[in-house]
Amino acid sequence: MRKFSICIRKVIRQVISFFFGSLAGVSIDLIVFQSVILFGLSVFISNFISSSLAILTTYLLVTRYTFRVAVSSLGFALFTGWYVCSITAFSILISYAVDNSTLPIIVCKLLSLPFSFIVNFLFSRLILTKGML
Repeated sequence: MRKFSICIRKVIRQVISFFFGSLAGVSIDLIVFQSVILFGLSVFISNFISSSLAILTTYLLVTRYTFRVAVSSLGFALFTGWYVCSITAFSILISYAVDNSTLPIIVCKLLSLPFSFIVNFLFSRLILTKGML
């Protein structure tokens, strides 16, 4: 039971730390996204650019502070590969929401964030720690 309690605390600490690492990435993402939209690029391209810039920030923060693993070429490649898939999928979903609703573009982007956070935490944890607690 004690080991289970320690594992739960570790996961809670990781979720909180991942939240703050992701918050830094999301801040970059939203600022760049809105700026690029103002230059007239499409929603898909704007999201792709802003999210891509946020990947590096998030990777560096979550490897060091969340999962406490060393930065590595393989880890970065796997992390980036996952995020390319994730960004592409969420870009498609955001574009669909914009095209099929009356919501402002930025609201569609913001509504995607909780889902993106959950999915990305789980996959980042799996990729960077190889699924270990």
